[in-house]
Amino acid sequence: MSYDDLDYVVENPHLPAGLSRASLARAFAAPYFYNWTPLTSVSLLLDYSLFGFDPAGYHLVNLALHLASSLLLYATLRRATREPWPSAFAAAVFALHPLHVESVAWVSERKDVLAGLFWMLSMRAYLAWCERPSAARYGALFAALGLGLLSKPMLVTLPGALLLLDVWPLARLGRGVSARRAVLEKLPLLALAVGFAALTFWVQHATGAVARAAALPFGLRLGNALDSYLQYLAASLWPARLAVFYPHPQGSLPVPRVALAVALLAAITAAALLRARSRPYLAVGWLWFLGTLVPVIGLVQIGMHARADRYTYIPLIGLALAVAWTGRDLARRGPGPRRAVAAAGLCAAIAMALASHRQAATWRDSVSLYEHALEAVPGNFLAHYGLAGVLGGAGREGEVEPHLRAAIASEPGFSRAHAALGDLLLRQGRHAEALRSYESALRLGGQEPELRAARQRARALVLEGRGDLAAALAEVEAGLALLPAEAALHGLRGRLLLRQGRPGDALASLVRAAELGLRTAELHAGLAEVALARGEMHEATRQYAEALRLEPGRPELVNNLAWLLATSADASLRDPTAALALLGSARLGSSEDPALLDTQAAAHAAAGHFEEAVAAAERAARGAERAGSDALAAGIRARLALYRARRPYVEAPPPGGG
Repeated sequence: MSYDDLDYVVENPHLPAGLSRASLARAFAAPYFYNWTPLTSVSLLLDYSLFGFDPAGYHLVNLALHLASSLLLYATLRRATREPWPSAFAAAVFALHPLHVESVAWVSERKDVLAGLFWMLSMRAYLAWCERPSAARYGALFAALGLGLLSKPMLVTLPGALLLLDVWPLARLGRGVSARRAVLEKLPLLALAVGFAALTFWVQHATGAVARAAALPFGLRLGNALDSYLQYLAASLWPARLAVFYPHPQGSLPVPRVALAVALLAAITAAALLRARSRPYLAVGWLWFLGTLVPVIGLVQIGMHARADRYTYIPLIGLALAVAWTGRDLARRGPGPRRAVAAAGLCAAIAMALASHRQAATWRDSVSLYEHALEAVPGNFLAHYGLAGVLGGAGREGEVEPHLRAAIASEPGFSRAHAALGDLLLRQGRHAEALRSYESALRLGGQEPELRAARQRARALVLEGRGDLAAALAEVEAGLALLPAEAALHGLRGRLLLRQGRPGDALASLVRAAELGLRTAELHAGLAEVALARGEMHEATRQYAEALRLEPGRPELVNNLAWLLATSADASLRDPTAALALLGSARLGSSEDPALLDTQAAAHAAAGHFEEAVAAAERAARGAERAGSDALAAGIRARLALYRARRPYVEAPPPGGG
């Protein structure tokens, strides 16, 4: 997937090192991509060592971790409750629910399934400790929590979840364990969780992942959090229109909708608490759902989303517990209800499996993922942006601009879309428009050196178009001060120096651009011009040929190479047949461009076709005169005289020889 998988796997600069002492140290020493999840990084290093970049291996590992967590959940619930069928249903919900497809199908969410496994191991270890307390068993619990936190910090809520298990199904608080003691038992776990929470907040704040409070006031975050609880609850019960990204509503949530969320959440909470004595699983399940969502509910805003399906990976267990044991109670009313509950449970499991299968299909590739997100959430700016990137990478550049403009229309403050539009317009030669897009991106907070350097490049191109080469060169120098290793800027610097008549200075820039990986027709054409100025005719021919290989049929490149082959003073280089074939293959024979006709005439004369040469030269001269190109017309007339005298035109030998 282009969404995060490029950063976590495909373009992750640390994976090619594989598992080594240095790579392990690096995984623990520094955050990567806004997060410090060293155990997740180690697991991806292991995957790379086993599978390279074959995605099947990564997906199988995710699936295996999810399956292991599902089985562990079943085993733990059965051991704690001694009730196999409700335990099986709760585990089935965890295993099969469509909301969990995102965590399993998305390689970047390795942190979810890995942390989920350690959550289940922590529950298992806690159950063992409760059955027979010992330092070793508590150490196992502490270690499982620590490993989970190293996988994903969402396990910070585990101590609270264990307290809920003390209420039900363990019923420890009613069997000689005071509430105070139960809390004190969790303090070492809580201290570990709080430490990781503080570290996570610091890392995400330092890397810019945390939205500034001024940009998104607390009132808006609170309103979205309350609404998200209801959205998660609705999606848990009826998982339709699921998407990889849900845009944050910011200030667009209606007040009545937030008020309704408050009322419903309060009513459900009150109802669960009122039945806590007779049906404790309702209160435990509901509070589990509410509490485990707290770190990701959006009170501290991370990124630009309102909510995410993957955030339900652990919270959904709470709702599954409430439903499973409610079904257990209904089944106890007699054979008829028992059969009805069993049938309903089986149907629910089958429905979840089928829905998950359909949802997994949307993760087939990046295009299907983003297109589905646009169907689920029309106007989804991130889906438009992601689809633009994928289509551009697939060579479908004509489809890119509408998606980028749609992303900007949906979210005008999305600086990355403005920057991407600037890149597209720059490639299309729409330099002034590109500059405006870059200015918008910078104004919206995209102050990355890459973006600022792109803005300088766009300015330089606009100034070059106006003929102000000195000012354009100054902009390029400013861009190179920001990004000294930017190949495109070095290439542009070389071109500007050539246009200023400084081929010697241009050569160093063009060579540096090539060393940095620039491979464009423009670069090789520039190197050809430098070679011509130095009298290196064979090198010029080679560079023009390479430029045409990269951009076949480009008229000025065809003309320049054909001219060399037709008129070179070096007899070993002169090949009029090849020149005519080149002009013909590019379908330029019927062109009325004076320069191309001039080249065609020279090639015919060199091949001994003087009648054709005279006809082409006469057309070229008339065209140059109509265009007001007096110097070109005079040169063509001089060559026309040679053709009429049945003599070819040969360039004077360059200074320094060829």
